[in-house]
Amino acid sequence: MLLTQLYVEGALRFSSLVAGLCTGAGVGLAVLWRTNPSWKQNLFITGLTWGAGAFLGVAMQVVVAVFA
Repeated sequence: MLLTQLYVEGALRFSSLVAGLCTGAGVGLAVLWRTNPSWKQNLFITGLTWGAGAFLGVAMQVVVAVFA
C-alpha cells in the first residue's frame, strides 16, 4: 500500500516500485526462516530474492530511459 501511494504521489519511480514489490516478500521470507532449519538455504533464497528485485529495478529503469 505504501509503495503504491508513493508511486501515485510521484515520490517513487516505476522501476523503484517494481523493485520494491519484488523484494517485499516479507511474510514469505518470515515463514521461510521460521520453518526451514537450513540457514544457508534461507540466506541463499533471501539473497536471490533481493538480487532479482535489484536487477529488475535497474532493468526497468533502463527500459524506461530508452523508450520514454
